[in-house]
Amino acid sequence: MATHDISAALTFFARLGSTTAPILGGAVWDFGGAWPAYLVGAAWGGVLTIALLRAPEAEFFAPPRYDATSRAKFRARDAWPRVSDYLSSIMLITIPAIALSMAIMSMRNTTYSIQTSVYVVYLNQVGLVGTAIGIVFAATEIASGFGALFRRAGDPSG
Repeated sequence: MATHDISAALTFFARLGSTTAPILGGAVWDFGGAWPAYLVGAAWGGVLTIALLRAPEAEFFAPPRYDATSRAKFRARDAWPRVSDYLSSIMLITIPAIALSMAIMSMRNTTYSIQTSVYVVYLNQVGLVGTAIGIVFAATEIASGFGALFRRAGDPSG
């Protein structure tokens, strides 16, 4: 399977999940209450854990070995953060395009955090039931998916 096909499949299933999960969660909340809704989330987390355990292991970043029999070994210092890496990444903010990207990501994360916390409580207080709130979130994901398609259609490289 080509890399583009895998990317397209992952994007499709990510959108499918983020479109159907809010509706399913809202419906379970409406018909069963809080505990069944949280149990659905916990069960889904278990499914994701099993899927990740079945995924192939990533090779560690290490210089290539010339004998094909041995694998790169994991070392704790590979996972330990290096101050030089942090300083280099912070210095990237001096590049205007990166600074703009960081500002946009911060705004996007802020609005998403509001949407997934305060907004749900507000919609509930206004009188929407869990299923309707799920449909609102699913509509947002569908619109986001169309936005990604239109961006892709205008992209000369893909």
